[in-house]
Amino acid sequence: MAIGIVHFVLPDTFVSIIPSNWPAREALNILAGISEVGLGFLFLVQRTRILAGYGLCLMLIVFWFLHGIHLFYPPSNQLPFWGYLTRFLLQPVLIYLVWKLKDFDQKPV
Repeated sequence: MAIGIVHFVLPDTFVSIIPSNWPAREALNILAGISEVGLGFLFLVQRTRILAGYGLCLMLIVFWFLHGIHLFYPPSNQLPFWGYLTRFLLQPVLIYLVWKLKDFDQKPV
């Protein structure tokens, strides 16, 4: 959810890493921010956690492909290669964590 908020606080940071040949980069940034905040909030609510988990996993998979593009075509000199590689390799870990946590069932005490 925090990264979703950063989409609105520092939009140029995220717009600059969206491939330049993609249309409506600013709108895509806003859509990603809304999705991250919304799905993050729904993930906190037990009744909607599974559905939000599927949505977050789908979004993380899409972003994983984008991070893969950045390995070969870095959007800028913002990060060294190892930074893009670390981000790419961390994405499956995040997908796995969301996938496992979506089934977390907290029982009232």
